[in-house]
Amino acid sequence: MILFPEHIVERTPLVHSNEILDSLVQRELKKTIPACELIKEEGLMISSSGKVFQKDGSLHRLSFSSDRTIDNKNILFRNQFKWAARKEKAKFEKRKLAGSYLWATDYFSANYFHWFCDVLPRILVLPEKYKKHPLLLPSKLRSNFILKSLESLGVEYVHLEEGRLYEVEDIVAASHTANTGNYNEEIINRLRKEIKTKISRNISRGNKIYISRSKARKRKVSNEAEVERTLIDHNYSIINFEDYTWLDQLSIISHADRIVGIHGAGLTNMLFAKEFSKILEFRKRGDNINNCFYSMASALNFPFSIVQGNFNPLTFDRRSPNITINVQKLHQILDAFA
Repeated sequence: MILFPEHIVERTPLVHSNEILDSLVQRELKKTIPACELIKEEGLMISSSGKVFQKDGSLHRLSFSSDRTIDNKNILFRNQFKWAARKEKAKFEKRKLAGSYLWATDYFSANYFHWFCDVLPRILVLPEKYKKHPLLLPSKLRSNFILKSLESLGVEYVHLEEGRLYEVEDIVAASHTANTGNYNEEIINRLRKEIKTKISRNISRGNKIYISRSKARKRKVSNEAEVERTLIDHNYSIINFEDYTWLDQLSIISHADRIVGIHGAGLTNMLFAKEFSKILEFRKRGDNINNCFYSMASALNFPFSIVQGNFNPLTFDRRSPNITINVQKLHQILDAFA
């Protein structure tokens, strides 16, 4: 059963841009969003860590973050994942689980971005008659934002017990509503609307906020103090979202319509910002891969700009390096954002 047909999305170009910046998002301007289908299975085996096995013992596609099979992943990842799956299947205590349950998670679901952009849309897209079934959650998915977001959507859930392998009578799931980093625009806006209506607190840090990663382990702004002074000069409040509960984060972002931040999980909260908000992302120079927040902003009808930051090419972590922002360029963009 097809829940949502394949379709094409055409995205809004960057604002305050130039030829170099435009090239970073060029291949994202027009994307095919695959069809989303209903999946119903009987007798699948599911481990407490979230690995899903077919009756013949092979890994089911519901284990993965896309509808591609594990054979499309790199060899190292494939071997590590299969080794861990075999170990769990052999050692975990086996139990039967009667009844019908929802499944929506994969090996990335503990991540803030993936939870909101990959997991919750798979629940929302399901026909109402299936949403009465409880959602099975791997044993370690217990973060505040996970439990509170499910509560806000009225989704019942059951945690799998650590060290168990369950034979589940009936599983109901939706395939991914889009490849990760892309969005079914109707569904992501439905998620935005449903959660925004549940915001009950009134904590504001003003309409201009900078989402800082100064307390993160990686992917930070090297000249953070200089950047913060520049933003404060433009009346931005400096926010470290890890200092707030998820419900307080929702309240803060719901008052904002000018949002600045380096590429990272905090920018996911633009989902719950004011209508017609403007987004400015800091990212490493030349990065034309990590366009998930550009695509999100387009889906939400938010103007989106990029400031590139320089990084040391010899850095140990080239995928998530710290970057240095040109504050003169930042001044110019912030003036245009006013």
